[in-house]
Amino acid sequence: MAGLVEQPAQPMTGRADAPRAVVETRVSRFISPFDNLFAPVVAGWPKSPRELTWLAPGTPPPLTRAKVCAWRRDDGRRFLFWDRRFEDPCGYAELNRMPDERRRYWIGHFILDPARRGLGLSHAFFQNLVIHAFEEMQAAEVLLVVIPENVAAIRCYERGGMLVSGRESKRFDATGRRHTFLRMCIHRRRYERFDAYRNADAVRMPFVRSAVSLLNGKGRIATPRSNPTR
Repeated sequence: MAGLVEQPAQPMTGRADAPRAVVETRVSRFISPFDNLFAPVVAGWPKSPRELTWLAPGTPPPLTRAKVCAWRRDDGRRFLFWDRRFEDPCGYAELNRMPDERRRYWIGHFILDPARRGLGLSHAFFQNLVIHAFEEMQAAEVLLVVIPENVAAIRCYERGGMLVSGRESKRFDATGRRHTFLRMCIHRRRYERFDAYRNADAVRMPFVRSAVSLLNGKGRIATPRSNPTR
């Protein structure tokens, strides 16, 4: 479920589809792997039951550290989005492989810190997830589902090149009812032709192996400031 809304990196050793990493510390925005250390921060972002339903209808309120950690999937990758103006991460999302479809990925639990909305960060983060999926993971298609009432999120995804491809519905025990979603997607051919991605390297953010190490390397302590949810 998708929800609330520099410089080229150097290749990283390991799997062929492994993300690129950098050691440069003078970056203003970057993406890192999710670290459970910041799960309490992410858990504090949905500010109402409705926001949690839009983000994760299968997760009963309240959202806690443990529930954020439980979003992990063996066939997916989890990301944090950082802006150096702020000490804590600004965004969280996942890129998960569709079952039995190696080159189709879906974006899950896309959320931005509500205190950082209105700064253009949602678009920058979303755009880089799409770039990462196509350039690093060799995706043929990237898709997501979104509640139709979540107009701001839909606009963000459309700006990132996604088109509505249909509707689907599902019942969730967490809410006790059936929800209808818009299904949105972007195919590789559209990605390659879409203006926002014509020069992907110009907008691609560095991928940093350890956000904590990078921030501490500049003399800043990357310690979550939210209440310790359990």
